[in-house]
Amino acid sequence: MHMGLAGQRGETVNRRSLSSMIRKKKAELNRLVAQRESLQDREVYEKSCELDQLVVAYMKLQVKKNPRPKVVRTAV
Repeated sequence: MHMGLAGQRGETVNRRSLSSMIRKKKAELNRLVAQRESLQDREVYEKSCELDQLVVAYMKLQVKKNPRPKVVRTAV
């Protein structure tokens, strides 16, 4: 079952909590890989996808906090 990144009451997830979730998910993935001894195991793949989703959410928060300045191109 997939759980969303927002809390049960719909509160948003901040960067600090996402960072903590990423560390925990990474540790879970490492334990699972060691247990299964394979990167091609279905559960390893699913756990890796969960980690990917957390990393993408973290990166999106980073972009919102520090948006890239728009590049203004001028003719030479």
